[in-house]
Amino acid sequence: MSAFNADAVQKLSGKPENIRNFCMVAHVDHGKTTLSDYLVASNGILSPQLAGEVRLLDSRPDEQERCITMKASSIALHHAYAGKSHVLNLVDSPGHIDFSCEVSTAMRLCDGAVVIVDVVDGVTQQTSSILRHTYQEGLSMCLVLNKIDLLVTTQQYTAEEAYLRMRSIIEICNAILASYANQMKIQELDQDMKREDPSDDVWFDPSKGNVLFCSCYDGWAVGVDFFARLYKDKVPLHNLAEVLWGEHYFDPKTKTVSPKPNKKGQLPLAVQLMLEPIWQLYDAFLGENASEERQKQLSEKLKIAESKWNNPRRDARGKLKALLSIWMPLAPCVLDTVCARLDSPVTLQRRCLPSLVPGFEANTPAELKKALMNCDQSPEAPCIVYICKLIDTQYLVGRVVGSVENHDGAFIGFGRVYSGRLRARQPVYVHSDGVVVEATVGSVYLFRGAGLEETSEVSAGFLCGVGGLTPYITKYATISSVPSMPPFKPLVLQSTSIVRLSVFPRDPRNLQELERGLRLLYKVDPQVEVSMLPTGEHVIGTAGEVHAERCLRDLIDTFAQVEVVASEPLVSFRETIVSNLGAKPKPHTASLMDGAFYITLQARPLPTDVLELIKEDGKNSGNNPQLLRQAVTTLAQHKRFSADLKNGVVASGPSRLGFLGAVLLANFDSTEDPAACWATLQDWKESIVAGFQAACESGPMAQEPLHGVAFIVTSIFVDANSDISSGMVLPSVREACRTAMKLHPRRLVEPVYECTVYSSGFTQGKIYASLSRRRADIVEEVPNEGSDLFYIRCWLPAVEAFGLQDELRVQTQGASTAQLKMSHWEIIDADPYFVPTTKEEFEEHGAEVATKNIAEQLLERIKRRKGLYRERVVENAEKQKFSLKGA
Repeated sequence: MSAFNADAVQKLSGKPENIRNFCMVAHVDHGKTTLSDYLVASNGILSPQLAGEVRLLDSRPDEQERCITMKASSIALHHAYAGKSHVLNLVDSPGHIDFSCEVSTAMRLCDGAVVIVDVVDGVTQQTSSILRHTYQEGLSMCLVLNKIDLLVTTQQYTAEEAYLRMRSIIEICNAILASYANQMKIQELDQDMKREDPSDDVWFDPSKGNVLFCSCYDGWAVGVDFFARLYKDKVPLHNLAEVLWGEHYFDPKTKTVSPKPNKKGQLPLAVQLMLEPIWQLYDAFLGENASEERQKQLSEKLKIAESKWNNPRRDARGKLKALLSIWMPLAPCVLDTVCARLDSPVTLQRRCLPSLVPGFEANTPAELKKALMNCDQSPEAPCIVYICKLIDTQYLVGRVVGSVENHDGAFIGFGRVYSGRLRARQPVYVHSDGVVVEATVGSVYLFRGAGLEETSEVSAGFLCGVGGLTPYITKYATISSVPSMPPFKPLVLQSTSIVRLSVFPRDPRNLQELERGLRLLYKVDPQVEVSMLPTGEHVIGTAGEVHAERCLRDLIDTFAQVEVVASEPLVSFRETIVSNLGAKPKPHTASLMDGAFYITLQARPLPTDVLELIKEDGKNSGNNPQLLRQAVTTLAQHKRFSADLKNGVVASGPSRLGFLGAVLLANFDSTEDPAACWATLQDWKESIVAGFQAACESGPMAQEPLHGVAFIVTSIFVDANSDISSGMVLPSVREACRTAMKLHPRRLVEPVYECTVYSSGFTQGKIYASLSRRRADIVEEVPNEGSDLFYIRCWLPAVEAFGLQDELRVQTQGASTAQLKMSHWEIIDADPYFVPTTKEEFEEHGAEVATKNIAEQLLERIKRRKGLYRERVVENAEKQKFSLKGA
């Protein structure tokens, strides 16, 4: 197969049934980009000898430098299968957890996913997350078990041990999918589309043809079908493909297969017929008894001419690689499986569109709905395109669309056509960020890996680049040629922004350039968040340290093009109170204008079972209404809050920050006229709720958001004849909430990562020492059977996580790597305001505590950063006079 241009793509993409949009997804360093190189080389775009070394789809310099993928990139390929020409849009996605948002964008545009698992590392935390997310998006999947050569050469596995290892990995993947499917059923989250049910039958099964065994390093891949065809005339079984994997044992006497061995030591068919021949080849070339004579004998059995692989310039591994790539070529095997097992755009759109477009069944006109469900490519069909992100063109060779000075043309939209045809200079409606505008498409492009190719039009079912619409797109957009198309729902990002940096220009005169660069960064990166603090600081929120480094480099080199200084990473904390729920209430009354307005309220900590609901960061985000209902139901069952919830929840917040941290309740049973109090509350509800929200966003300790606090209004009065305004009520309610919290012991709440450290060798002691210094709570240590690999899972406070990667690399000489994922929020037990009061405390700490506890240290650090800290400075050593000095 040779490289083909845009005109050839247009001809081949005439039938959407013959299009496959698929993404490569896997844990970092499991072989996605290497496998992509082989698939690209099959089209003549890259030399087969350079496949796996060039990393063609890693177009950014920092991707080549770090040898990891940071941005999802696409390329169109051609492949002939079953007598039909297919067009395959391959999307290579990152594996590092910091760039999981790129995986989300890739999945939204694709119909299927190739899930790659390193057989040595096994199923990691990131692999598990990818499997769940792929199932949630409704994509079809196939599984590729990579690096099988390492089981032979490095791990020294026998063929039977390798079979057990690979079978275990497949079973774990199936168990993850079945568990997540059942979880979605229980939570009733599976009603949006009709998915395959992996709990009824195993999803991945080599006998179904959706599992491949491969070695990208040696350039070969194989499935069960290959060996079924190979042994069709030698093994007299009509269902050989069905019994070639699993616990099936062949009886040569009866010519039948049984689930139990017929004699002691008998190997399953998978070991005898599939793995043993591969192991024999590796032994003949790389084993202790390697000999050229044996190599030639095996080559003759495989009917492969010696001249094709026995090059005197090659070493033994090079000869083996040449022989295996001829016998079991990698690219044709993978592409055949993609064509046979992954869905076409027509199949996926019929299944997933009702879940991707809110109100699709009710609000979409019948003609438009029919065109979308059938992936209609006719010229008169309405054109519908979804843009999942904007991409920078400066690293794409062949065509630079624009410069940063003309930033409207420097970026193009990465999208998919769902219906009709997208043409250059076509008038369209752009739905983005809740706004609909009319615009004209500037140009249309096809992705060619590290380059772009302009084309006149792109048909439905295809991936493309869209130019000229940058000013109207913020992160994502729905483009339609008709105004009646409802917008697609936003992307589901796997991780939140957990590393925040304050940025400012080194030269203050470049502030406008920095602000322009931040606006561009916010539009282009789906994960990044940009905000301005009340102090005037510009803050960017990223998914991790590596993501933060990439954003800063983009800001300096591309978007702002000025020298930028970044602060130490900022960590968000929250504030709460702790006390016995059975203790006597401590109400606080705030009044205005000599009693013309007063409000009495009390603060209480939420019960433990409610705190368990709201502590998980993944669930408690986006103002989740389902979580609020669960929290209210649980709260109503608690005897201390049942009376306060008779009339429901007045408000919850902080709503602007998108999570549930505090609730506002009202109970006027102790007043003389409860009805009058309720009427007053309803009249002034807007101002009271606004004051409550302000208190939720900025607590009394260090102006951090609240967590796990309930405020109960027990009395309220407003003099109708007074000149009280809403602007006076709001700050009064805010300060009343803060003061009510000060009547209780206060605590800081810190974010906690789920940290997984992967390592090898005898490095446990050094890893444990490093984690213990950072207040980590070890959850488990899991060894990888048959090797010296293992991983340690722990809970790690976010404030202690910075620099962990570099420290582990130094301590273990590069043998360890850590992955961080935001997990939950944890209350710090230490009292930041601790002062010795009892005799025992005086004996232990003295009159003044010499060493500040961790909570006090963190609180001081937050206050210093915000300019809130005041320290006492001795003015006169004899008279001990003190003054307050700013930080």
